[in-house]
Amino acid sequence: MVLYNVLDKKTWPESDFTDQTTHVISGTIYINEALSSAQTLTGYTLKIRLLDIDGVLYKEDDCDIVTAASGTWRYKPADGDLSVRGLYSVNIQLTKTGEQLTAIGLNNSNILRITPS
Repeated sequence: MVLYNVLDKKTWPESDFTDQTTHVISGTIYINEALSSAQTLTGYTLKIRLLDIDGVLYKEDDCDIVTAASGTWRYKPADGDLSVRGLYSVNIQLTKTGEQLTAIGLNNSNILRITPS
């Protein structure tokens, strides 16, 4: 099964943010290429995986489900996270008993640019 991850915003200014609602990375996971049907996240745990342009894992961490029925998630970087400027592919790994899926991008829908603050 292929899942698609769509980010809400495409840039992250490298810095130390403490605002829990404004300065997050977030997105929606869909089950179809038309991006019209969200993946239900009920029962899953989520991990965010950032890969650099060479496909090397830069960061992996737990992320939160915002609304399970809508397929929405968010990740609040901690102080010192995401401190290397560049382009990253943001994939979301979904895990529950006996199942592991990865939501990837479609037409660069999961590309995040980390920029100077």
